[in-house]
Parts: sequence; structure tokens; C-alpha cells
Amino acid sequence: MSRKIGLCLLILVMILSGCMDATPIEEVSVSLILGLDLDEEDNLLVYMSSPIFSKEAKDKEEVYEVKAYTLRQSREKFDARVIGLTSGSKTQVFLVGKRLLKKKGWFDYLDPFFRDPKNTVSARVVAVDGSVADVIFNKPTDKPRLSLYLTSLIDAAAKRNIVKDTTLQDFHRQMKDKGRTAWITQIKKKKRIELTG
Repeated sequence: MSRKIGLCLLILVMILSGCMDATPIEEVSVSLILGLDLDEEDNLLVYMSSPIFSKEAKDKEEVYEVKAYTLRQSREKFDARVIGLTSGSKTQVFLVGKRLLKKKGWFDYLDPFFRDPKNTVSARVVAVDGSVADVIFNKPTDKPRLSLYLTSLIDAAAKRNIVKDTTLQDFHRQMKDKGRTAWITQIKKKKRIELTG
């Protein structure tokens, strides 16, 4: 009888231990879109777009740009600017600028993102024909939040075989496989955001 009680208490303690370090969503800055690009002097620019979970806020999305040497350093700079702790676990879209794509060895910039187990590898990789800033700072009034709009746009085009939906994990596999050429979705900002291939 005492073994059953002890086992029940052990199970109860194991279940409740997950509630000890709970973080309210208001204290987390969830990066739904991450962007990487280079400026004119070839400095790395990192962009982050995250929703704001506050009733008082008029704008429901915040977008930041930092100049950094690595993704890891950019996270420290984002943490100094945003309200809560930066989290990459819900990233939906990973934008890569054309200037960065032309640089040899650009894929190495993504290495810290793959090494952190809290980051997701199911985000879609998207090449931007132009500047990432033109896309990420775009706030159309007739469209939903940019992260939702981009994922819906890519999903619909992938169903019609206009583009190939490539996640970070797929892209990593393609880049490491010497027998195949990697491919990702490409967008361009004209009057509005358009898929170009």
C-alpha cells in the first residue's frame, strides 16, 4: 500500500515540476520572422519581427534591426532592446538578402541557429531579391500580420507548384549534399510582396 502511495506522489511531483519555471507570454519576445542581409560595407544586418502581447499597444508587431558579427551576438543585442527574452522557437520565416546570398560561405552565418536546440528548423527559408529591410518593415493595411501573410502566400504557391517550400532543415540537408543543388523560395518587394520563383 505504501509503495502505491509513494509511486503516486512521485508521479505527482514529476508532473508539477514542469510548472516551476513557467514564463508568461508577455515576458517573451517571439521572433516570427528573422532576416539576414549585408549593408554596403558588408556588415551583417539581422532583422527580427515579433508580435506584441499587450492590450495597451497600438501596434501589434515590433520590428528591430541590429548590426552584428553573428546570429548569437544579434540575440544579445535584441535582448537589450525588446521587452522580453528573445525566443527563436516559433520562427516561421527566415529571410536571406540577395547581397548575403552572393557572399561565399554565407551559409556559415546560420550555424549558431542550428546549434541552439531551442530554435526551430521548420521555418521557411526565403531569398529576398533586394533588401530584407524593404520586406520586413512592410506593413500593408489590407493584409494580416507579415509572418502570417508570408507563410500563407508560400503555402498557396507551393500547392500550385509555383515555388518549392523549403524549411531550414531541408535547406541544411541540401547544402550538405554535394550531389544536389539547393533551392529556396524567392520574393521581391515591388508595390507589394510577390513570389518570383
